[in-house]
Amino acid sequence: MRVRTFRSGQLSFSSRSHLSRLYWIDGTGHGIAAAMGKLGGYAGVFLFPYLLHRRGLPGAEAAAFVSILGVILTLTLTMLPETSGKSLEAI
Repeated sequence: MRVRTFRSGQLSFSSRSHLSRLYWIDGTGHGIAAAMGKLGGYAGVFLFPYLLHRRGLPGAEAAAFVSILGVILTLTLTMLPETSGKSLEAI
């Protein structure tokens, strides 16, 4: 069954399965992700100049390097194909 919903002036359709009893889990996950993003933005804006002042340029560069490594690791782990249950020849 399809339900009509209005979003930002448009008429869109969403499936009934999306409107389950566990909708609060989805909202909680989005809230936690948004909070972590804001916390990361706060840390970057305020801690980077502090590191630059206290540890000098090498300390700030080390923090930037670790951050870039974290982004690369995250992208690598999320973009690699799933290999469980496949033989070595299939990979």
